Amino acid sequence: MKTTTITLSVISFGLFALFSIVACNDYSVTTNGEAKFKNLSFDYNNAELETSFDSDIVALGRVLFYDEILSKNGNVSCASCHKQNLAFSDDVALSEGFQKGKTLRNTPGLINLQFGETFFWDARSHNLRDAVIMPVFDHNEMGMTEEELVARIDNVEYYDDLITNAFGDKNANKARISAALAEFVGSIISVDSELDAFLKTSDSNILSQDESDGLMLFEQHCNTCHTALGDIEFTNNGQIPDNHNNNPYMGTGNSSLVNIGLEIAIGDFNNRRVRIPSLRNIGSTAPYMHDGRFETLEEVIEHYDENVQNTSSLDFRLKGDDGRPQDLNLKEEEKAQLKAFLLTLSDDSIETDERWSDPFIR
Repeated sequence: MKTTTITLSVISFGLFALFSIVACNDYSVTTNGEAKFKNLSFDYNNAELETSFDSDIVALGRVLFYDEILSKNGNVSCASCHKQNLAFSDDVALSEGFQKGKTLRNTPGLINLQFGETFFWDARSHNLRDAVIMPVFDHNEMGMTEEELVARIDNVEYYDDLITNAFGDKNANKARISAALAEFVGSIISVDSELDAFLKTSDSNILSQDESDGLMLFEQHCNTCHTALGDIEFTNNGQIPDNHNNNPYMGTGNSSLVNIGLEIAIGDFNNRRVRIPSLRNIGSTAPYMHDGRFETLEEVIEHYDENVQNTSSLDFRLKGDDGRPQDLNLKEEEKAQLKAFLLTLSDDSIETDERWSDPFIR
């Protein structure tokens, strides 16, 4: 087992943090003497992150993430909904499970989950190892049971070497599978956005005038909710309940399933609060919101500008002194500037980097 220790340098900006990591390993796995995978090496530079990743476990997790055999009928993998070129999100409001059934909520991106404290829109999990395995066992998403999953992995030849390299012997079990998936997903860390470069160097020439003006607007109107890693708070942001897909998770308040998960996690009954998402690579993660109702960033900005609804559980940060929704009243130029700033959060390398790509030679 090869482990590389990583140290962290965090630059807080009321929004997110900056990271750099290093790890290294390289080997190949063969089946019947033929190479099964592309390069499985895991190699970061500029180590400054105080955590560690095991490169062999990451390699196993990467293969599992892209392997359709983790679904009951072999039709979908984790990557079917979490697409690398979309910052590990999906480009539809609701993704399709193994039998073409729709997921109950929009597929979020997977960037920087290593530092998350809760997972899923409804906070149903507080542990990344638990979170990554839940879709595999979900009857709508991948449809497996623990027994089926372990038996299937045990019967696939190429996993013998991968599991042995990672854990010392070839025996598959739920704990090892979830640990490997979590190690891979946790390794997806964003470091190279335009805003990262600005914060690292304080070079005022990095951001355009529109982006700089958008940053000021963001600080004024947005960063009281979108703080730190963006996933430790929950809010009702004034959306009208949307049930166009007859989805109980988008109900009108009469359904006992509205926001199921928050009830268990923090005793939030029928308040329609969801986790505040990360804004990393937001230019690639449309459609937006927990139900994917907004197709564009312009629609999102328009919602907060003048369409926040006055519900009984509306977040206080979206209210004025009179207790009603507070319109931003942005000019069209300011809306464009805010969008320009949001796009500086995109780290394009995440979406093309071979280390997180499909490892199979297909």
